[in-house]
Amino acid sequence: MSQPDARTVVDLLLPWFRRNARDLPWRRDPTPWSVWLSEVMLQQTRVETVKAYHAAFLAAWPTVDAFAAADEQEVLRAWSGLGYYSRARNLLLAARAAVAAGGLPSTVEGWRALPGVGPYTAGAVASIAFRVRAPLVDGNVERVVSRFDLRREDPRKEGKTALWARVAAMHEALRDDEHPGDLNQALMELGATVCAPKSPRCLACPLVGVCAGRSEAASLPTKAPKKPPTEVRLEARLVRSPAGTWLVRRPETGLFAGLWEPPMRPAAPGVHGSSLVHVLTHRRLVVYPRWEERADAAPMGVAEGYVEGRWVADPEEVPLSTLARRLLEWPDGPTPGAPGVR
Repeated sequence: MSQPDARTVVDLLLPWFRRNARDLPWRRDPTPWSVWLSEVMLQQTRVETVKAYHAAFLAAWPTVDAFAAADEQEVLRAWSGLGYYSRARNLLLAARAAVAAGGLPSTVEGWRALPGVGPYTAGAVASIAFRVRAPLVDGNVERVVSRFDLRREDPRKEGKTALWARVAAMHEALRDDEHPGDLNQALMELGATVCAPKSPRCLACPLVGVCAGRSEAASLPTKAPKKPPTEVRLEARLVRSPAGTWLVRRPETGLFAGLWEPPMRPAAPGVHGSSLVHVLTHRRLVVYPRWEERADAAPMGVAEGYVEGRWVADPEEVPLSTLARRLLEWPDGPTPGAPGVR
């Protein structure tokens, strides 16, 4: 079967999207700020998780001007638990740059000029909020297009340029009364709800009759195997006093930048006991938590690799990583004499 022409794909996708689009908060009132916020939050994060954070951010900062004036630690605290904290910092930097330049841009070029905004986000906001014919390609779109076109090239390597060009051709095929944002959302929606990575529901797909790769859909797209994450073994020192728990803040760059956590250090070779495993994109952290109790609330020294430390009565006062939250929920009780406790 040959690849379907662009207009055929559009004719099949848009009616399907109108009938099947999920009712998502940012779709009900697609203002530029709301759309941009949702797109940043949705990167590598599930829709159900994003809903609550999106609502909380809009309640705290209903406009981009209000958000641009926010304190970074306040933003990180609101982002706490969502992960990939560089997204929050880049969002704040870009918001400040946009406000300084007079407001949110309406073109792809204007969005790309903001710090941290890549081609996907620029295409998403420009198309959804401003009706610009702007292609975008994310993991869902990679999968959908690779399958209905029967593309065997790695969409993130040798096949990347052709994939973006294919989506651009679909935008060129749109009529003036058709919404470019609907086309982009239809491609993403199809990948998220029907054209799943391992078990595609082909019989429910609007493109089933024109899909060139249907017979081998589950094996597409072809991607180079990921390298297994590097294992890093750490000891976490959980110290509690009448003043609270001792927490330290990481530097503004690097892993968990700017966030607070119990102090950690590389685990000694012979460390043993119960551990917590926390998997990141490129690292597998194996952390050995050790509780200590102190009768006094004298300040402790700031461990190597951190910029400040203090007793915190309520950990919700500061921005925490998901790992820090998990450590603070570790079963109570000091473990005197355990490896790593000083």
